[in-house]
Amino acid sequence: MLKPLGMTLALMLLFFPAVRGQTPESGAPAMAPAPQMETLFESTELTHGGYATFHSALTWVNGDLKSLSGVRGGWLINHTLFLGLGGQSVVTDFQGNTLAQNQQKTLGFGYGGLVVEWIPHWERSWHSVFTLLLGSGGVSTTYQETCSGNHCTYALSESDRVDVLELSVRLDLNVLRSLRIGLGAGYRHVAGLSFPYLAPDSLNGGKVEMLLTLGKF
Repeated sequence: MLKPLGMTLALMLLFFPAVRGQTPESGAPAMAPAPQMETLFESTELTHGGYATFHSALTWVNGDLKSLSGVRGGWLINHTLFLGLGGQSVVTDFQGNTLAQNQQKTLGFGYGGLVVEWIPHWERSWHSVFTLLLGSGGVSTTYQETCSGNHCTYALSESDRVDVLELSVRLDLNVLRSLRIGLGAGYRHVAGLSFPYLAPDSLNGGKVEMLLTLGKF
């Protein structure tokens, strides 16, 4: 009985070193690497960029079609997510309700704040861009005070702060690696307006815009 047991132990001692010394090249399957956690800001594939956008728009303000111009700039993450700041203002003056205010006044309006853009399929020559602007703005009136010859002075009559939410979508064209042009449309919602001769929704309105974007995409 001892003889078979001794032969078995001898065979095990001969076989074990061969198994222990076996490498993937000799046919044993390799151990799979442990999976790594992927994060937004520590991924080895994370890319950074940035750009500035100059835009001009036509928009409805207080019942009239007026022009807006503005700029935005910020940080671009992985080619698709933009975080930045932007602002825009009315280029041409517009009038308030002269019947209610009993005199001619000029109304000015501007707004700005946080801008978030989502750019799916950024690598295509034509691609869509979805934009959210969340911020605040100001509206003010001025009226002609005195005139002497061709020179007139104007006084600030009233002003008010408002909150603004604007959503827009556009189609961008990659002209160069650092240049894009685009056409878009959107809608602006203004809350908190309190003027005696302006309706609370008089600064709400849609817009169409042209954009020029320069940066690292």
